[in-house]
Amino acid sequence: MGNNLLIAQAGVDRFSELPPEVAHHILGFLPIADVIRVSSLSKTCRGLHLSIPILNFDFAAFPYASTLTSDKRLELFNSLDRFLAQRENNKVKHLFVSLFSFYQRGETEIESHRGFEKLRILGWIQNAVDCNVEVHKVVYGSLISNPKDCGLDVEIDFPSCVFLCESLRYLKLQMVCEILKAPSFCTSPASNLVYMSLEFVTIEDGEGFDKPNLTELRDNDDSSSDRNS
Repeated sequence: MGNNLLIAQAGVDRFSELPPEVAHHILGFLPIADVIRVSSLSKTCRGLHLSIPILNFDFAAFPYASTLTSDKRLELFNSLDRFLAQRENNKVKHLFVSLFSFYQRGETEIESHRGFEKLRILGWIQNAVDCNVEVHKVVYGSLISNPKDCGLDVEIDFPSCVFLCESLRYLKLQMVCEILKAPSFCTSPASNLVYMSLEFVTIEDGEGFDKPNLTELRDNDDSSSDRNS
């Protein structure tokens, strides 16, 4: 009798019984790979994983085989895009993206694949802005076993939506050895962005990042300018 009771209790889904704000807080500590696994536990968990306000897209948390080649990473990108589409406009308070791509010796069209990955990541910035993100961190780098396989880097247009977003307050962007081109227009009066950190990048037209609402701007030299001083 006692053993049967213990077995019955072990099968109880305690997590689904938690208040949504408590469950969201717990899921917020997990990378998206684990959050997706939790979603398969119950109908309630599926709803929670689509409404969680803190998203951690850490590619290192996925099985190594799913990030080993550009084709495998493409499958993973598509999966995460579907996840974001299913969320619709549920608020994203914090979004963290971390990806280091490794290109094997002899791989072809490396520059094309790198450019595609960067565009997808920048697309997630737009998606986060649409979902009223407040804090956004992006870390991206690519490792190439044979440097001769890598052509010249082309500049990336910095997403102008960052300076038009009313909710975003903190942005940290690390894109190793990439070239960023600043938007040419001024920030929106409604923008609340107060901190922006751009690391390991080359900045074209640095004046384009001189936005009046920013109270602190950090650059590659790890120096900061306090706009309130």
